[in-house]
Amino acid sequence: MTKTRFRTLILIYVAFELATIMVPLIPNLYSQELAFAYNTEPENWLTSNPWMVFSIATPLLVLGIAGILGLYLFKSWGRTLSIYTTLVTAILFLFFGPTLESAVESSFSYVSTLLWGAILGIAYYSPLSSSFVKVPRNEL
Repeated sequence: MTKTRFRTLILIYVAFELATIMVPLIPNLYSQELAFAYNTEPENWLTSNPWMVFSIATPLLVLGIAGILGLYLFKSWGRTLSIYTTLVTAILFLFFGPTLESAVESSFSYVSTLLWGAILGIAYYSPLSSSFVKVPRNEL
């Protein structure tokens, strides 16, 4: 894996992640009955408070973007930030309750998740991982 291929993998991941975010804007991806059933599902304590969701999601989004940029620039903090953000997000998903996704949404989400796992794996467990070693200030 070269640095250029790693960066390309990151850009492909970002494209799939953006597609995952944009696909729900397409109308009629599932039946009205299914949408109605999902909308009648009781809200849980976390999603019932929009300000709480906003106050949790905004910093995670900013940290996630910073982590991706850190990985793209081969910064040692990029790996660390990305892994911690991923762990916190995975734990928070447990509290968001049920979700409704169309097949298209699921496909994009699945591919972006696989790409993210590959990116983190390459960043930590490949010869390219030596590119993330922190350079001491006195060597600059």
